[in-house]
Amino acid sequence: MNITDAIKIKPTQWATGVVLCMGTLAPGVLVIYTFKPDLFIALETAKLALLATALTLPLVLLNVFAVLPRALMNGPKDINSAEPIDSDDLYLSACMATASCLYPAIAAAYFLNLPFSQFCIIVLILDIALTAWQWGSFWPAARR
Repeated sequence: MNITDAIKIKPTQWATGVVLCMGTLAPGVLVIYTFKPDLFIALETAKLALLATALTLPLVLLNVFAVLPRALMNGPKDINSAEPIDSDDLYLSACMATASCLYPAIAAAYFLNLPFSQFCIIVLILDIALTAWQWGSFWPAARR
């Protein structure tokens, strides 16, 4: 890919790439850096990216179910669409939900020198709260 190909990319595609990186790759790299800095230094870039993504993708997949009510309420962009959900919005929302759970937990673990087990508990609490909020706001709106 050369510079002329990069210029042709639409702004929405750039934004999608940034959100996906900020929701999957960046939190994973920060988790590795916070809890295993020697591993962070020792790994090559491709291996670091693969491990960071592998750390965060299970939470992204869980958050797909957390943001599912919003996707169902918003529906597809095209009224004649056969798909009931816009999958791009669903995955981007799941990445943003993941980021909103992981970044505060990483910051707390870093500044308070928490062990990995307490970091996982913080992430779990934040994710459960996010899921309860998403589903709790869905049911009253679905009844109307």
